[in-house]
Amino acid sequence: MLNNTALYCLLAGSKYYDFLESRDFASQIKSCSEKEIEYFFNNRFIRHEKWFRRYLKILIAVFTVNLLARKFERSLSRLCCFYDLSYSKFAPATFMALSVFNKNRLLFNIEFDQFIFLRDLIHIVNSKVNEFCKNTSLKPERVQFIQGNTPLGVEMEFSNKGTAAGRFLETGKGDPLVNFSKYHYYHLTNFMWRFGAYIDSDTPFKQFVKKGGFLEYTFTVPDKFLQTSMPLTNSPDFAGKLIGEAVKFTPVQPHSLHVTLQKNSRKNKQPFPSFNEILFLLFCSGQFLHKNGKIVESRIVEENMKDIILHRKRKNYRQWVDTVEFSHMRLCRDFIRRNVYEPSIMLMVAYKNLFAFTDIFPYTNKLRQWGKQPYVPALNTGDMFELIRKGLDEEKALPEHYKEHIMEKIKEIFSFNRAIVTGKTA
Repeated sequence: MLNNTALYCLLAGSKYYDFLESRDFASQIKSCSEKEIEYFFNNRFIRHEKWFRRYLKILIAVFTVNLLARKFERSLSRLCCFYDLSYSKFAPATFMALSVFNKNRLLFNIEFDQFIFLRDLIHIVNSKVNEFCKNTSLKPERVQFIQGNTPLGVEMEFSNKGTAAGRFLETGKGDPLVNFSKYHYYHLTNFMWRFGAYIDSDTPFKQFVKKGGFLEYTFTVPDKFLQTSMPLTNSPDFAGKLIGEAVKFTPVQPHSLHVTLQKNSRKNKQPFPSFNEILFLLFCSGQFLHKNGKIVESRIVEENMKDIILHRKRKNYRQWVDTVEFSHMRLCRDFIRRNVYEPSIMLMVAYKNLFAFTDIFPYTNKLRQWGKQPYVPALNTGDMFELIRKGLDEEKALPEHYKEHIMEKIKEIFSFNRAIVTGKTA
C-alpha cells in the first residue's frame, strides 16, 4: 500500500468505508486525516508524560492490524458468498489480521523517537506491513468456520484495575495505563473501530469527564443506548478463536466476557431452569481458584454483575429481538490455552434452546452464596449431558461430528472443574 493511501485509510477510520462510494471520497478522507494530524500535533505536550510510550505502542499495534486487515479484505472479497451481511462484515479480516500480528510481533515491532510525527510513524508502520506481505503469502489460513443457527455477540472487558475500573473515583494509581483514562489523547476508540472498542464504567457520566474504565471489544457495532446493534456471527467456532486472538493482542489484563444469544421467536414455550441446572452451567464454564485458603468461583465473588443471566430486547438493523445475555464468564489466558470458550458458548446455546429466561432472574443471591463455597451440582451428570446434547440438536446447521466434539469438550471441562472443587486434582 502506498504511504499516502495507508495514511488516509488509517486516519479516516471507519469513515474510509463510509465515504468509499462518494464522489468526493478523496477530499473527504484527506480532510479527516488532516484533522487527525493537526489534533496529534496540538496535543504533543503528552509526549512528556510517563504513560505516553505505552499508549503509543498500542496505537502502533492497532495501525498495524488495521493495515493487515485491509489487505485480508481484498483476499476475502474474491471468495464468493463469504460475507453474511446479517453479521459483522469486518470481523473475519480483523481476526485474520490479529492472528498474523500475534504470530509475528517481533517483525512488526517498531523503535520510535519520542517526538516522531504521526505521518512519519504511519509511513514506518506501512513499510513494515509492506515488507512482511512482500516476503509472506498473505492468504487466509482458514476461511470456513462451523456455523450454527443462533446469532451471537460478545463483549470482552479488559482492565488492569479489576472491578475497581468502573468506579467513578478510581484514579488508576499503580496502573501504567492509568485505568485506561488517557485513551482520548490518541483517539483510540476511533482507530479501534474494527474492534468495536469503547470504554465502559459503572457510571455512564464518567466517560464525559474522561476518567477511564473497562476497555471493551464487541468486534461489531457496540450496544449503546437508543442505537441499533448487530450480532457478531452465528459461529461459536469463529467467536471462540476471535476471543483468543483479541486477548493475546491486548496489553491490558483480561477481565470478563459477556455472551449474548438471540432467541428463536417461533420456539414453543420453554421451562424455566432449576437452580441446579443453572449451577451446572456455571460449573462447566466458571473459573475456580484458591482464595484465602478456600476454593471460590472468581467471577461470582467479585459481585460486580447485576445479574448472571439477563433477558433483554435489542434492536438490530431489522427489528427488535429477544436475547439472553450470559455475563458470568471470566476472560483469561488460561481458558484460551485450554480452549474453554468455544464449548462454553455452545453450552450457552444449548441452554438458550432448552430453557426460558425471564426479565427477573430469581437465583442471583443463592448463586452468590454458592460462588463463595462452590460444590458439585446435585444432578445426574449423565442425564444433564443428554439434555445438553438435546439442546445442541436444535442447531440444525451444525454437523454431527462437531456436536460430538463439543460434548466431549464440555465433559472434559466439567471433570477439570470437579477435580478442583473437590480437591482431587492430580
